[in-house]
Amino acid sequence: MDFDLRREIKYNFQDFNLFHIKKSIILKYNLNKIYHDRYVNSIYFDTTNLKSANDNLTGLSMRKKFRIRWYNNDDFFRFEIKKKENKLSKKIIFEQDSFVKNRLFKSDKIHKFLKLNKLTEICFIRYLRSYYMYKDLRVTFDRNIIYKSLLNNPQNKIKKSYEKIIEIKFNNFSQYSRNLNLLTKDFSIVSSRNSKYLNSLNYLGILKF
Repeated sequence: MDFDLRREIKYNFQDFNLFHIKKSIILKYNLNKIYHDRYVNSIYFDTTNLKSANDNLTGLSMRKKFRIRWYNNDDFFRFEIKKKENKLSKKIIFEQDSFVKNRLFKSDKIHKFLKLNKLTEICFIRYLRSYYMYKDLRVTFDRNIIYKSLLNNPQNKIKKSYEKIIEIKFNNFSQYSRNLNLLTKDFSIVSSRNSKYLNSLNYLGILKF
């Protein structure tokens, strides 16, 4: 087994306010904050026929997503390939560089990769993320989500989402299952598949499903 692979379980608390989430989850379970809040920014790439998105929608067990990611207003970014193998995920850092200006980059390695795989910019996503630990589980809480189309003729250019996503991450299900059950047994909703990239396409009218 590849031990870089991890399991990600997601809960969308869209219909709950921040006070409820903080009181009934973060405070109730005494989640330990391990890092300061920061804005996560991503530019997602796909083919013109949205192969990555459609692979996800059809439930293809082996699939990939491609993105540039940076934090807050930093110029430093990483080009990431996120691989999905059944219920497990793995993030590969393909290249690291700094933007030149206006979020443009010069990396020949990235440009060659995009051209070879026929990838183009599809959308920009930004959200505020908090980082916690519960016992030996990593927990993130995302909100203030903004979706922006990078296509020429989008139906909706920019959309604000009211989704509030709690994500629990771990490497070995059998090892972490007890603590996972302790944390989630009183959650008022069930976990669900949740991809911000797919959600952005739906919100922006690029791909309806």
